[in-house]
Amino acid sequence: MSPPRPASVPETATFDVSDQLWEVGERDAENRKIGAWTYWRPDGSKECEEAWGDGRTYMSYRRFHPDGSVAQSSAKDLVRDLWVGRPRWTRLDGESPEDRYWPVRGTPGARAYEMTLDADGWVVDERLFDAAGARITQGGAPFPPIPAGLPDNAFVANGDRVWVSQSRSLDNARRRGAYAVWDRNGVLQERQQFDDAGAEKPLRREQYRNGALWSLVEQRGAERVQSFFRQRDGGEPVLRSSTIYRDGDRDREETLYDKDGVRRFSVRMEEVAPGHVRRYDDGRLVFEAIWDRGAPAVPPQKVEYYDEGGALLVDYRSLGDGKGELRLHLGGAPQVLPIDDEADRNEYGNWSRLLPGFAHYEADRTKRDWQVVTERFLGALDERRFAEFLAAQPIPDAFAPTLGRVDWATTRAAGDGPAIDRLLVTLLGDDAAAARRAHELLWAAIEQQDCVFAATYAVAETLARLLPVVTEEAPRRRVLKNLADIVCLPALAHEDEQRFADVVAAARAVLPELAAFVRTADDADGRAVMHLLARLGEPEALRARLDDAGASVETRAFAACALGACRGLTEEQRAETVQHLRRAFDGEPDPGIQVVLGLLVRLTGSEDAPRDPAIDALLVHYILHPAEQDRLFAAWRPVIGFLGDDIPSMLMRAIPPEVRLEHIDAMLDRLPARGSLDQATDLDILFATLFPAGADQELSPLHRKALRIAADLVDEHPGFVNHGEIFRKHALPWDSFRLRELARVGTE
Repeated sequence: MSPPRPASVPETATFDVSDQLWEVGERDAENRKIGAWTYWRPDGSKECEEAWGDGRTYMSYRRFHPDGSVAQSSAKDLVRDLWVGRPRWTRLDGESPEDRYWPVRGTPGARAYEMTLDADGWVVDERLFDAAGARITQGGAPFPPIPAGLPDNAFVANGDRVWVSQSRSLDNARRRGAYAVWDRNGVLQERQQFDDAGAEKPLRREQYRNGALWSLVEQRGAERVQSFFRQRDGGEPVLRSSTIYRDGDRDREETLYDKDGVRRFSVRMEEVAPGHVRRYDDGRLVFEAIWDRGAPAVPPQKVEYYDEGGALLVDYRSLGDGKGELRLHLGGAPQVLPIDDEADRNEYGNWSRLLPGFAHYEADRTKRDWQVVTERFLGALDERRFAEFLAAQPIPDAFAPTLGRVDWATTRAAGDGPAIDRLLVTLLGDDAAAARRAHELLWAAIEQQDCVFAATYAVAETLARLLPVVTEEAPRRRVLKNLADIVCLPALAHEDEQRFADVVAAARAVLPELAAFVRTADDADGRAVMHLLARLGEPEALRARLDDAGASVETRAFAACALGACRGLTEEQRAETVQHLRRAFDGEPDPGIQVVLGLLVRLTGSEDAPRDPAIDALLVHYILHPAEQDRLFAAWRPVIGFLGDDIPSMLMRAIPPEVRLEHIDAMLDRLPARGSLDQATDLDILFATLFPAGADQELSPLHRKALRIAADLVDEHPGFVNHGEIFRKHALPWDSFRLRELARVGTE
């Protein structure tokens, strides 16, 4: 049933129940629309006008908002069934039933959108306009001038961060021809080439860094080739590596090149079939394995490594019950490495683990694959023999009561390694080489990626308790050094406060031995124990070491830092420490130690302390004269753990903001010469000085200079996360284009 006919709808119009529209128009004998067609909504407002002509060649239409303004217009080539021309959409300030066809999301200020279609119906240009008819970006900003060298159809995309030029399908699922992306300054970032038919994946994809070719992916028939490039001096890109993918990526061959783009070698990994793999080094077969992936319990049919001439180097023999042995053939009887994880290697395909990881080859390698296989085999064999040596170590009677306090078998450590009590016995034994290996294994068990375990606390307490009974000099030093290093692990105090308190109590019980060692040990072991005394809040021995003119520069500088870092001091003790450091500063002849002392006075003194011209002048001098910083390294090298390894940034952070501001112009000039990580630290300090209110403040020429330099750094290190964190922290745009625009505001 049709609704009442509105007055605006002619008597000749009929109501289409399915579309809920009044319509009027003609059809030909084949029921095709021809001529003019008009549609009205049930309320009588005109919705659409169509011009079909003969119904066979061309059609155009216009849709309308209820107020009569055009909401959409386009045209279609009926012969090829393609939309052509320049489709356009508009949007009202208020709501309209046509809003459902509005194609743009995320740009509230946009009131018109148009695209340009080529003769084949592909979108080759896209434009947005505001209510005044001015072109805008997808982010709603005024559309900027297109940088020189970019095509006229380039538009700003991806949050207004890049320029894009493309020819795409209407549904945006396919592209054809050239596709390119530039940064806001017009520097090329990516270029792709699609076939003329339009495809989801490109035939060729180039990626650029700082405008220079970095990566290239090409489809060459059935093969896909991915190449990476490096910059030769002068800016010319040269090949760094190139990988050919064949047989659905089951066959990969990578060729590596030196810094001049000269070929060095190739490596290849081939999966012949499931459970059948081969590896090649420069075309020579170096490994082959065949096993049943679906039956891990079944021994492998073949596991063999080959030498340079193709002779058998290593093979595997199964002994049953999931065990076997790898055998190294170097003449004479083979050397045998027992294997007890046969099923695991079958299940996960780990038979090639004597070879380098395929992704870890470098052009400057010094060893061929068969050399690596031999070294890894012998290394694994040596590790197994050392594990057997450890297991056979007897517990000395003097150690037994202390070691027996801990159930080492159930005390949680990092992974499954040798028994910790045996490691401690070997660490404190007479065999220096075995002690070094035990030290490495011990630390692998008690510390991993800044994490500590129950075994970490147990080892620290045990070392403190063993110190009185270890009398030989070398083992005693190992006790002291390892005890100090463990107690000073940052995570130890936070992971388990009660266990840490127990460790501290055990260390305090041997405090006289610790202090006596610090007074005489002028080396890394002595400095480690100084760090321990700082952790325990014991400054007396540290003061004495700082004042000892006979001690080395490294030891005295470390003593100063340890003194400044002493924990648990009262306010009176802290003030006394600062005064001691300041007095030492005045009489210190070594420039490195003097800088360390000046920094410590600044860092440990109260925030409202008056300016100290002597210290400020010294710190500023070394900031502005980087060539003279080499004089500081002897003192700085051992105190990195306290102050950090970036001397210039530490100097800048230590001087008062008002002094920093006096010299900030020169500090800005030296930024480009700093490393990228150091630049992040400097930017944090300089932004805090210059931009306390972020970008929303009145800009002086110095501010504008800082913004331009920052923009250059963003271009030099695009996407560098450390930089981005600093820019966001100080409410500044992490975008070189916006930084330069900000620097220009108010200058034109």
